[in-house]
Amino acid sequence: MKTQEKSCRKNGFSLLEIILIVGIIALTLATILPSLHRSHEGIAVEKTARSLERCIDGIHFILKDGTLTTNRADITIAMLNEAFTNSNLASRIQAPIWPPEADLNSFNPQASNGPTINVVLKSGTRTVTAEDISSPR
Repeated sequence: MKTQEKSCRKNGFSLLEIILIVGIIALTLATILPSLHRSHEGIAVEKTARSLERCIDGIHFILKDGTLTTNRADITIAMLNEAFTNSNLASRIQAPIWPPEADLNSFNPQASNGPTINVVLKSGTRTVTAEDISSPR
């Protein structure tokens, strides 16, 4: 007589298989998320640097025009916004668009390597200049 062996395995996944799948997903996310975080910070720095590049032209326009100020140290973000909206500068150059991470109160128009502004990132505060543009477009 043959004895019939019954299969005790039920349909579905075992606890071990589920734990392995969750572990693999967790390792994948732990690997990918830091690089996504760094790329997000890089985008904020790049946007700020591009806006500062536009500000250089605005600063030159304000100093050349001489109606708002003739001293580079007195130039503020508000003056730049006014120059971009109330002059023919807006027809030649797009006004700066600041990312939310940019600290507009830290704008320094007279730094030795061009205007600077601080960008507040999760990894810390970084001072950005127009030279921080990664590649020309």
